[in-house]
Amino acid sequence: MNSKNKTFSTGLSRALVEIQDLADSGIKFVPERPSPAMTQAGALAGGIDEDKAAKIYRAMLEAESLEDSHHALKTRPN
Repeated sequence: MNSKNKTFSTGLSRALVEIQDLADSGIKFVPERPSPAMTQAGALAGGIDEDKAAKIYRAMLEAESLEDSHHALKTRPN
């Protein structure tokens, strides 16, 4: 194995450890748009139609994104 491949493998290994740490802390990685199965499950659970379930899903992700941006602005050094 040459040094370039070894560096990539080390970097990839570190990234995988970081992803696992996030998952262990309860962070979930979800798609930007819900799948049909996700909207069907949301609609059934909420007693609403699938379009509304998809809108709720997107609104929740957007709210989290806005919260993350707000937090980043507050913690950015001046």
